[in-house]
Amino acid sequence: TWSSDIPTATNAGEYTVYYKVLGDDNHGDFVAEDGIVVTVAKANATLTTAPVAAQNLVYNGEALNLVVNGVAANGTLLYKLDDGEWTEQLPTATNAGSYSISYKVVAIDEANYNGIEQQSLTVVVAKATNEITSLSLEGWTYGETAKTPVATAKFGTPSFTYGTSADGDFVEAVPTNAGTYFVKATVAATANYDGAEKTAEFKIARSNATLTNMPA
Repeated sequence: TWSSDIPTATNAGEYTVYYKVLGDDNHGDFVAEDGIVVTVAKANATLTTAPVAAQNLVYNGEALNLVVNGVAANGTLLYKLDDGEWTEQLPTATNAGSYSISYKVVAIDEANYNGIEQQSLTVVVAKATNEITSLSLEGWTYGETAKTPVATAKFGTPSFTYGTSADGDFVEAVPTNAGTYFVKATVAATANYDGAEKTAEFKIARSNATLTNMPA
């Protein structure tokens, strides 16, 4: 409908505005009908706060957030871990290693806003330092059943070997003769944590000789 009001539009797009000038009782038509094309460009979604790689991540056996979340305006922030699927959830990882994180912003109204193209971050989860926090082995008397070592490691399950010196060779065989010995608890290194070992001293006491028959 023709009107003397200036035409308006809200949404992005291409519009054709027609105009003409009509004469009055004293004037003829001044401008014949014509048109101009007007474009309302899409606005851009923005990152109010860009995502950043989480710092000082160290393996602890639990899932770790790899990114400090960003904030998007007029769009939805999406993440992708390595070659995974896009999701709004923060990417996480448990194992030590280097991870590639991609993010992008998808416009909430694609007819009126442009999104933000994919960008990438590299995030590192460091290998953990391991430690055997406790080790003990209760001694026993020669001829008795050997006791079992008790050890606790920060990561991993310790295995045990035995030796006659704290700095000497250790073997898997449990000693049987009376004497002073050392037990070593060992956890092998993995991709997630370092190896660890600890030694402790224990004793096998002499047993008492017995008389099965008293002399007459």
